[in-house]
Amino acid sequence: MVNNTGVIEARSVSTRNGVIRLEGGESGVVATSGTLDASGRGARETGGYVEITGEKVALLPGSRVDAAGTSGGGTILIGGDLQGGNPAVRNADRTFIAQGAAVSADAVANGDGGKIIVWGTTSAQVHGTLTANAGSEGGDGGFVETSGKHLDVDGARIEAAAPSGRGGTWLLDPYNLTISGAATSNTDNN
Repeated sequence: MVNNTGVIEARSVSTRNGVIRLEGGESGVVATSGTLDASGRGARETGGYVEITGEKVALLPGSRVDAAGTSGGGTILIGGDLQGGNPAVRNADRTFIAQGAAVSADAVANGDGGKIIVWGTTSAQVHGTLTANAGSEGGDGGFVETSGKHLDVDGARIEAAAPSGRGGTWLLDPYNLTISGAATSNTDNN
């Protein structure tokens, strides 16, 4: 079991992006309630790369994963890569992101939003905030995927907005999809 309750930093510097990997192995559990910071906040820096994998992955309340960058968002993989299709990244069976957890791959000043993937082969429960917004001075929104055979995004806040460019993409990829009229809407037309 990998359990992070503190701060892990691997910030981008100049042209080198920071990299953080929390790997629980084939049957391991990875849980974090701390901060993973691979941001690039200096002039012309982009966000780094964060990968959190294991059989079960959990971002607990108060956890922060940051791959934001001044000139472009980075990449955050939680439980797997795009549609679980990258053999180099272990797919989690179950992934959980609690309400009060925040994941950011934003471009801060200019540039495109980054990429956030949340994958759980059996289930993905996303109740926190995921943002891959473009910079305030320009750029396009990023890409957010939330996928699992059973997908629960009740209460989640997902953003891939672009104040001056094209809005980004939110890919939902469950086995079945139910949209309830009673649920609150956390979407933005940007």
